[in-house]
Amino acid sequence: MQYQHYNLILTYILLGLVLSVVSSDAQAQRKSGDILFDDSIVHIVRIRFDQQAFWDSLTYYKQLTEHTTDKVYMQAATVAIDGKSYYSTGVRFKGSSSYHYSTGKKKSFKVKLDKFVRCQAYDGITTFNLNNSFRDPTMMREKLYLDYVRKYEGNAPRSCYAKVFINDEYWGLYLLTEDINKSYLGYHFGNKDGNLYKGEPMAYLTREGRTKGDYKGKYEKQTNKKDDDWRDLINLVNTIHRQDNTEMMFKTQLDPVLNTKSCIRAWAINNFLLNMDSYNMEFQHNFYIYYNTETGRFEWISYDGNYAFAAWYPEEMTLEEALNYPIYATDNKEKSPLAHLLINENETYRDEYTAFMRKFAKSFSDGEIYWSIDRLYKLIKDPVYEDKNKMYTNEEFEKNIEETIYDKHFENYPTPGLRDYLKKRRQHVLEQLGIIN
Repeated sequence: MQYQHYNLILTYILLGLVLSVVSSDAQAQRKSGDILFDDSIVHIVRIRFDQQAFWDSLTYYKQLTEHTTDKVYMQAATVAIDGKSYYSTGVRFKGSSSYHYSTGKKKSFKVKLDKFVRCQAYDGITTFNLNNSFRDPTMMREKLYLDYVRKYEGNAPRSCYAKVFINDEYWGLYLLTEDINKSYLGYHFGNKDGNLYKGEPMAYLTREGRTKGDYKGKYEKQTNKKDDDWRDLINLVNTIHRQDNTEMMFKTQLDPVLNTKSCIRAWAINNFLLNMDSYNMEFQHNFYIYYNTETGRFEWISYDGNYAFAAWYPEEMTLEEALNYPIYATDNKEKSPLAHLLINENETYRDEYTAFMRKFAKSFSDGEIYWSIDRLYKLIKDPVYEDKNKMYTNEEFEKNIEETIYDKHFENYPTPGLRDYLKKRRQHVLEQLGIIN
């Protein structure tokens, strides 16, 4: 009897330990950002400034640091996320075109919860972006773009929608996106010790020289700045430009230092969705590369998709020419040599690119992306209608989901509707692939 009593006590102790471990694991998962980036709901972000002229100060700091990597943050009294408040947080304007050419006061923001008070984090996240959906009447383009990069095994930030209030005034509906920093690296790659480089301002992956000084000013080094070690990047560039090798030797040397699969998939999605503001398209930026210390390879990271679905394309193109954009186009060899080598000069990589483009194009036949559009529409319709600071009218929001609108803010520039675009672009891509629909 006494023996059974001790067994019962031991059982309760072990059960308590198991429940404790399960609870700890669940709590660890909750700190990963899965709550913040739950995109089944519209979150609420409230920013409060005590300064009377906070907007003038935000504007001044933006101008002051426009062309530097050291950004100045405004100290907000509080930032509340879904009812949880944080004090003395950092807030600043962000973006280039989305800042300078957006009309009205709906600018994009970067929020850094631990800028002035250490260890402040919501759901394990210290920094996030509030993007204003510049030049996108539907406010869905960037969300759809990021989701599809991530779905097809590419690297891109998580995202969700948020209603943003400043000093209790509804400022508008924003896309809240994950900041690409050490927290991002730890979550997506399982380590954050390697070098992270931002593809700005002239990060073409061209051979610049033999020393780190040749690359500084062309790339923004985001991590390990004190170490100031650029050898991994220089080695990658040198490997890319070994032109004396056969195709197979080139692949044998490149694959160990670069996850070419993630590059190829990201670039195919850029092409299909006509995200012209990207490395393999018309303007070579909006990417990061991260040296993963566990694999010894660089990873390609995509971000910023508000121009996707042909929201912007060069003025010399007609809309029809944009919709029929060549699937193997890599802009030019001088400014995007890596994309040119992998897609146009190496048959093995080209075959991989073609196979993925075929898979991606066919995936839309089942209506999956149309379901995504419908889901997002139902989610954001009311917040969009309430948004008095948005660039476009409610009628333009509704219309551009289906059909082309002519943007009065940009000389009546034709912006295709999401559904109409997907139908026509998919058909053009299938024709280029030699597939009869």
